Order: sequence, then structure tokens, then C-alpha cells
Amino acid sequence: HYHIFMTMKTDLNLQEIISTSIREAVTGPYAHDVNISVGLEKLNSSVPVIIYHHFPTESDVYHPASLIKLFNAYLAKHKLQTGATHLLNEHLRGSNTFGQKTHMDDVYDAIDAALRLSDNDALSYLMDFNSGACSGPRLDAAEFALFKRDRNSISEFFRNKPGYSKSLNIPGKCFSFAPYGREVQLSLEEGGLGRNSMVITDAVQVMKDIIRDYPELLQSIRRKIDNPADEQCQFIAKGLVPHQEQISYYASKAGWTSKVRHDVAYFKTQSEEEYILVIMTRGLSEYTELIPSISRKAQNI
Repeated sequence: HYHIFMTMKTDLNLQEIISTSIREAVTGPYAHDVNISVGLEKLNSSVPVIIYHHFPTESDVYHPASLIKLFNAYLAKHKLQTGATHLLNEHLRGSNTFGQKTHMDDVYDAIDAALRLSDNDALSYLMDFNSGACSGPRLDAAEFALFKRDRNSISEFFRNKPGYSKSLNIPGKCFSFAPYGREVQLSLEEGGLGRNSMVITDAVQVMKDIIRDYPELLQSIRRKIDNPADEQCQFIAKGLVPHQEQISYYASKAGWTSKVRHDVAYFKTQSEEEYILVIMTRGLSEYTELIPSISRKAQNI
């Protein structure tokens, strides 16, 4: 089925946009067992989110890569605001044993580094804070069962909220090189239970929740569209450069591996329209111009 991008001016439907973008970005033959999903929601509108899947030969479930940093930043902020009273008390006392920072300061620093810089060490700290299930040596069966239960609490928090899929699974950390110890045990869980996975609507929803509940987090992902020095701006933002004068606000978080390449963007137009645009790809990660090509064609504002 074909969808037009609501009030955004374009004479192309999504299938044509994606097909043309692939032809332009991919040189030579490419495998057809690839997935590209595009999601768009106009905020404060009665029109539901538009989702389009291209070549869905596997499934609409993706490895999220660093998009899990959005989820963990949201949950850490939620815990600081609602549940971690001992951290709030510590912060108010100002008591600490390292420099002038409290544990609460460390969490806020980690939130910012995970979102702004996509720092994996910051994510590791946030996941330890959110779940209590910290990395370390391998565990025996009984201890590992408790570790899995606690780490899975992150996924359960979101699965129990409105708008998230029941298939959302984000128990694993991101690693610059490779997992070790109990993180290896988790990655080898049967049936993929220890592997991160999500659908595109989960990415749309977490950005909506951040905007609604903790908009101050957006400061860590607010970006200048035309910024070649920022890796996070080499995805959707790069395609929007020709239209940047018509965009008054832009924030995004990207994620990529050797297999997948994703971006989640929130932006406002000069006419005060607000959009969330998500593009997720699997199987064409080496073609760095694909996502910019899609956003360039889809955003003839």
C-alpha cells in the first residue's frame, strides 16, 4: 500500500522514494533480503503514525543498535524523578567521596554522554543504574537467572507502557569491541532472548514520550543540521540540509552496526508543525548515503 507524507509536499509515494534512493545510493547489485522501514508522525494531529516497510523478507523486527540509549536515558530520568529518593537526598546533602559530584550528577552526566555522543560506557552505567544488573564475570545458573530477571526489567518497563510493542527487547548493552563475562552469557540465550530487538513504532514512541515527559533530554540530542563533524548528523539531517532554513528545531539520535543503520529525528518547521521521522535499515549499512537520500526526497517542505 502507498502512503503520502501528510501535509509535507511531495509528488512521490514512499515506495518510489525508497526505490529511487536505493538506485542512487547503491552501486552495483545488492542483496534483496534487506529491510527499510520509514515511520512518520505529525504531532498534535489526528492522523496516526505512517509506517511503510520495503522488502520485508525477514521481519519488521530490527536490532536497534544505539537507539537503546534513548530508552535508557528516559528510564534513568524517570527513576531520578520518581523512585530514587536516596539519590535525591544525597544530591541535596552534597555528600560525596569523589570530587564534588554525587551519584545523581553521575547519572545526569551519563544521560548526556549517551545521547549527545552515543558513548557506550555511559550507556553501560545507565543500564547498571536502571536494572541493578551490572556487567562482570560469568555467573552460575542460579545467579544468572537473577541477573536476567533484573536486566529484563528495562524491557518490561516499556512493554507495560502504552504505545510499545510486546516484542520490544532491550536487555543487552552496546560494546565498542565485544561483550565479556555475563554479557556473553546473555547474548547466547536461546531464542534470541538476550539480544536487543525492536520495531519502528517503538522508536517513534520513545521519542514521543521524551518530548512529552522529559523535554529537557532533547537538549542532549539537539543538533545543527549542517554539521559534518557530528556523526549523528550524517543520517536524516544530511538529507535535510537543502531545507534547513525551513526547519526551526532539530534533534536526533542515530544507531548503526555493520548490519543496520537507523535514525530517529524530531523537528519543527517554521510554520510550527512538529514531526517525528524514523528510518531503519537492515542489510545496506555500508551505503551511508541511503538514509540521507530518503530524507532528502521525503522532506520537500
